[in-house]
Amino acid sequence: MYQFLKNPQIENIYDLFAYCCMFLLEAADKRNFAPSENGSEKYNDIANAVDTYIVNREIEGKRNSLLMLLEQLHMICGFECTPEQAFDIARTIDDYIDLEEPVPDSTNSNAYFVRYSALNIHFTSDIRILPVLDNTFMTRSQANFSNDGYPMLRNTKASNSSMLGSYFKNYIIMEKGTIEEFPVNVSRVRGDSGLGKYYEGKNNIKLTLIPFTQVDLDEIQNIRYEGRYFSCEGMKSGQEERLLSKQKRLFELLAQENATDFIIFPEMLFTENMTQCSIGRNERPEMVVNGSVWEDGYNYSTICLCGNEVYKHYKRCPYIAKRHEGGESGKEREYQEKLNPLGKSNKTYNIIEAGSFGRIAIGICKDIDDPSMLLLWRMLRVNLLLVPAFSSSADLESTAESLASLYNIIVVLCNACSAVGGLKEEQQAALPSKAIGFIALPARKGKKRTSVLEYYYKKDTCSSCVDVCMGHKAIIKFDGKRIVPGTDIKTFDFEWIG
Repeated sequence: MYQFLKNPQIENIYDLFAYCCMFLLEAADKRNFAPSENGSEKYNDIANAVDTYIVNREIEGKRNSLLMLLEQLHMICGFECTPEQAFDIARTIDDYIDLEEPVPDSTNSNAYFVRYSALNIHFTSDIRILPVLDNTFMTRSQANFSNDGYPMLRNTKASNSSMLGSYFKNYIIMEKGTIEEFPVNVSRVRGDSGLGKYYEGKNNIKLTLIPFTQVDLDEIQNIRYEGRYFSCEGMKSGQEERLLSKQKRLFELLAQENATDFIIFPEMLFTENMTQCSIGRNERPEMVVNGSVWEDGYNYSTICLCGNEVYKHYKRCPYIAKRHEGGESGKEREYQEKLNPLGKSNKTYNIIEAGSFGRIAIGICKDIDDPSMLLLWRMLRVNLLLVPAFSSSADLESTAESLASLYNIIVVLCNACSAVGGLKEEQQAALPSKAIGFIALPARKGKKRTSVLEYYYKKDTCSSCVDVCMGHKAIIKFDGKRIVPGTDIKTFDFEWIG
């Protein structure tokens, strides 16, 4: 029985929202309720009660106003609330309540971030409520280019990731199954911090993609092939020192330039020592997506911002490598990356809410081919997806195109030169012209959703590769638009700048 006044765990408005959602899901399982756009006969009274809460919280404070709201709802709905009335309460909260700042996790928050896993304090094992961000570079761009009556892009295609989610437009509802698979943690940039002010209203981003090496992975990593699996057992002698030297030289040269917003390295080419080189190097508002470390059955990338570690992202979807037994003329076999299952200490999926810029997420290589990950990014309304990779697969391109065209997610994939045809040390002078990575931009062609892939090429990155890799630099301007030459496709203003 859902008796609102008798549950001491309803401590904020989002606890009430979550409690209603739990009630609705339980009723739906028993076939006692199906959501409807038509409100119950109590809808207007419930809406007035929520509206009164909004007025009272400025005078009485949130807690006292909530108690008054619960008392009013008890008078309106009686001792027990029906599923239809609970749906009215939830829908009215979604319609009326502007975001109330999340209660931070005091053990993990710092000067830059408020960390939270849900807006509701209680019932988080069953329901987690997150905000839909209504002021991001994507929403501002849509508004700027609607002068002719049509936005530059089609609206994001709806995600049917939860039974209730499609009925709410201002809040995201995560249900129990998704919570168990992806216990999300949000690092929300503090609006009053220097970093928050940097992201406030930001309408362009500068990206630096570092392919990093032309040397074949077999020359860098000790790779063990056993049965149908492969694993990495540490770098070969001298390789960590060689790559670390290139990394340090890169950072020295970047420090002499204007700050970039994102520096992205490829997958599988880092060690913990190299990650430490990125931590504490400066306090510029640069996010570094470090190359992933393969260690003890885990493949993870450490994300740094302003010289501080924000979190580690653990790869979930293993790569399938193809290898010829006994040389190029031998039989080709497939080996799956031997990743350990993620446990309590590393299963959390982290995202960053960067002020009024938007949501930023990470996926390592084949993560972006995993249907459950795609569903998660859609549900979380991710705006920018950064992907360190080591792959020659065209599947990643098609997946990125889908994310960009259907869900308006910008996908940035940083690949290593050697991933598309590795070279021995003595072969580095022979540099083929071949695309090694891309940026996928959402676009529009007439009334249809589409995307644009902006490639970067191997031949353009290699003039000083032995000593340092300066990579490729690009700028995306969200307050500008362009028409792709020779087409009627519209997308963001984009330029390779180095």
